Amino acid sequence: MHEVASLAAVACRTASWPHPLPEGEALRRIERARAGNESGKALNLAITLKQMPDALIGLLGAGPQNGGGDGLVVGYLLDVQHQGHGLMTEAMRALVGTVFGYSSYNTLYGASGVCNIASRRVLEKAGFRHTGRIAHSAPARRSRIPCDTLELSRDEWRSRSPARAAVRAVARGEGLPCGHAA
Repeated sequence: MHEVASLAAVACRTASWPHPLPEGEALRRIERARAGNESGKALNLAITLKQMPDALIGLLGAGPQNGGGDGLVVGYLLDVQHQGHGLMTEAMRALVGTVFGYSSYNTLYGASGVCNIASRRVLEKAGFRHTGRIAHSAPARRSRIPCDTLELSRDEWRSRSPARAAVRAVARGEGLPCGHAA
C-alpha cells in the first residue's frame, strides 16, 4: 500500500493522501480501515488483479462523512500503470452495489478535482450525478483545490440495472465481472 500511495502521480489525484507519504502512514490507514470495516460504519477494500492476488494495485472505500449524516463518502486510488483500463469503474460499481445491497445507508457522496476528468468519469459511470463544486483540502498539493461534488441515492441506484447486476453477481459469489478482485 505504501508503494502505491507514495507515488506523486497517485497522491496528487487524491484528496487525502499526502506526498511525500510519511513513514507509517499507510499502516495507520490500514488500521483505521480495518476498524471501520469491523464496526460496520465503513467498507474499505483492496484491489488486486485475479492473476496477482498478492499485489495491491489500488484501494477504494466508503466511510462516514465529516459531521455525520445518513450517507457515506467514497474514496479511491489506483496505481498509475493500471489506470485507463476500467478497473476502478468496475470496482466502484461493485462497492456501490455492496453498500446499497447490504447496508441501510441511503446516499453515497464523492468528489473529484475539476482537472481530474478520469476520476469524475469513474463516479459518473457508477451512477453518481453532479451536485456542485467546492474547494477541498488536498494534502498532496498542500492547498485547497476546486472539486466537483457528486452523489448517488439508493433510489437512483435501484433504477440502474448494471449496478444491480454487479451486486447480484458478488452476492452469488461470482466475483466481479472480467475476473478482477476487489
